[in-house]
Amino acid sequence: MRKNIECKIPCSDPAEVERRARDLAASFRWRRRQRDTYFHVPSGRLKLREVEGEWGEVIFYRRADTDGARASLYRITPEPDPDGMRALLASALGVKVTVAKTRSLYLLGSTRIHIDEVEELGSFIEIEEVVFEDEDEQIAARRVRELAAHLGLDIARAVPVSYADLLLDKQGKSKPGER
Repeated sequence: MRKNIECKIPCSDPAEVERRARDLAASFRWRRRQRDTYFHVPSGRLKLREVEGEWGEVIFYRRADTDGARASLYRITPEPDPDGMRALLASALGVKVTVAKTRSLYLLGSTRIHIDEVEELGSFIEIEEVVFEDEDEQIAARRVRELAAHLGLDIARAVPVSYADLLLDKQGKSKPGER
């Protein structure tokens, strides 16, 4: 499995974060609608991501629900038939929740800056730093914290859970121990 260090921070001014990202020479890659359907699994998180109805990918990841920048182990598999895969996984595992968002992606070296407008939840910035095999996680975490500060974000406000968990909490559907 691959590893990254990431943080997710609520944001009241996404346009200012975009401006700061450009000032840092981050390159804008795309802006797309995404739908993430999460499925019930005994551990970790499993979701099917559909991008503007064009293509999909199945993503499994494990990440502790902790504050600040945190490690995530993940595996991503392209999915050419997202409708069929959603039906299959829904039948086999059951749908936990669906998260709809518009995501803008900026790249700064190996760091991904996601500017997300999440339906029912609002605006967030996600920073993801890839951890290479020979790299110390602490160095990657420091880069995430420093970039958050350069973007004008307070890492102390980082959300320790996924958008799915936030949405379930908001809808009153979260159960203790379900994360």
